[in-house]
Amino acid sequence: DLQKNIIKVTGKFLNPTLRVSYKRKYFVDPKGNRYTLDTNINYSSLSKSFLKIGFKHVSYSILEIKKNIDNISVDDISKFGPNVQRYSKYCEGIKYTF
Repeated sequence: DLQKNIIKVTGKFLNPTLRVSYKRKYFVDPKGNRYTLDTNINYSSLSKSFLKIGFKHVSYSILEIKKNIDNISVDDISKFGPNVQRYSKYCEGIKYTF
């Protein structure tokens, strides 16, 4: 059914290449800012028949700030240090498994 829906939307036959799995916790601070914490992150490359052909478990966690970057104050940034950056689990998964 998934492949049929993909063909409907894209008009193309597409095969999965990567599976990303993780556990996620949600938080809201008193100012209403939302955060997600992703742990137990695993990347698997997939064959055309959805079989795992590569696997990588990473030991780090990812904290995402769910707020417009333009609205983050200096105080917000100082809480997390100078290494605030954008991150893509998909791009990391491609790097680790291919």
